[in-house]
Amino acid sequence: MSEYLTTGDVAEEFGVTETTVREWLRDGELIGIKIGSTWRVKESDLKRYLEGQRVKVLLERAKKKQPDVDWQEEQCAECGEAIVVMSRQTGTWVCSPECKQKYDQALLRIAGDEGIPSTVAPRI
Repeated sequence: MSEYLTTGDVAEEFGVTETTVREWLRDGELIGIKIGSTWRVKESDLKRYLEGQRVKVLLERAKKKQPDVDWQEEQCAECGEAIVVMSRQTGTWVCSPECKQKYDQALLRIAGDEGIPSTVAPRI
């Protein structure tokens, strides 16, 4: 796969029509560049679009389960994956037990036992 994809490549990847992909591009939902009359989408922009859609679903689910809580997007301190957390909580967030273990091990190497935060983001 090259660094830039055609609307046909994107459509095939998602099982949608090229018209749908062009609508996403025209509406600004998906970032791309227009060369002549054809669009090109950078692979990294497509990955960001997918991640944004995933977080949007996570936020909707969290709000549906607990509508009285103010939810927000954060990033895992270990892998950088986007996660959803309660906005009134503070701390360092990780997305999974595996990331927490890696994060804690790195902290131990740097700061010793006193450096490990106890707050971990809830997984929704």
